[in-house]
Amino acid sequence: MESICSSGESNTQCLRTHAEPGLGSSNRGRIRRLLTSFIGRMVNLMSREHLRVLTENPAGGPGCSSTTGLLFELGPCQIVNETSVTYNKHSWNAHNNILFLDQPVNVGYSYSDDGSKVDRSAAAGEDAYAFFQLFFSRFPQYSKAPFHMAAESYGGTYAPNAAAIFHRKNKQLALAPVPGLRKINLASIILANGITDPYEQMASIPDWACDGPYAVYDDPEGPQCQALRSKVPTCQRLVQSCYKFDSRWTCVPAQLYCWSQLLGPLQRLSTQFRRSSQF
Repeated sequence: MESICSSGESNTQCLRTHAEPGLGSSNRGRIRRLLTSFIGRMVNLMSREHLRVLTENPAGGPGCSSTTGLLFELGPCQIVNETSVTYNKHSWNAHNNILFLDQPVNVGYSYSDDGSKVDRSAAAGEDAYAFFQLFFSRFPQYSKAPFHMAAESYGGTYAPNAAAIFHRKNKQLALAPVPGLRKINLASIILANGITDPYEQMASIPDWACDGPYAVYDDPEGPQCQALRSKVPTCQRLVQSCYKFDSRWTCVPAQLYCWSQLLGPLQRLSTQFRRSSQF
């Protein structure tokens, strides 16, 4: 049994349906509830085929809820204070239908009834595929629309994994249709500041901070830039070890070192700037 709740403009609807046989054994026998918020835009029925649906996991993390994006970034409203909200003129739903998905399971308001967990992006992608099969089965009016998958931060890992699964499943369905499953009309992937390859991305921080067009340090050969460059070899060695052995014993040290030694100085600089700008 699969349960999916979708918050609409005036009510909340839940999907409760048995997982289709074609969704794979990893989705059978365990109940996962992925909380979604659906903001629909009223459009002329004649242009329904031109609707765009975006799935958004903006907070990344891993482990951050997409509610952050819904309420503070690109949703229709933004929270002003504890008692009021305001219209967000930059909201993406002005021209699109947006679906915010809390995933993997146990992120945000999503949960698993049987206590099962997901610790691999590929497994999260399989769950996302199962979710959208159920979603388009319940809301078929959106199934023909171009589907754009948007993500930021660690979503740079989530989204490509999920999109690869969607693409592979689409090709399999084209060769061997499965009753109850439908092609997901994947049109694009949108990555905003996505983490895709820390080995290369972390090593590029000194280039950006010291030599790029938006350098934050005045002297590219100054002590701050030299210190950043000196940390790159150790960071890359630790990340390579994480790639090779893929365990918390190798990946956690890589994350702690690279983020504190390469991103940490820039984050502290940003904090100092914000404080000074308040006076």
